[in-house]
Amino acid sequence: MVPISSAKLASIRSTSAIIVTINLGVGQQTPPVATVLFTTAAIARLPFWEVFKAGWPFTLVLALVTLLVTYVPWLSLGLVNLVKW
Repeated sequence: MVPISSAKLASIRSTSAIIVTINLGVGQQTPPVATVLFTTAAIARLPFWEVFKAGWPFTLVLALVTLLVTYVPWLSLGLVNLVKW
């Protein structure tokens, strides 16, 4: 999926590696995959849905950051543009 979306991401003038990394972080914390939540629930010996309810606000923030970085290119490329590698 990453190579397919790379052309679209390049047209938005954003860095695809940053977007893919943030999306992977969101995917690890949301069902049905939720590897981070399943691991946390197993270590804490708590029901999955209790851990999910506690982490839901953080997942919303991650989703919001994903949208901002994707559609406001200055956020993902601002530091690079300031340093001018």
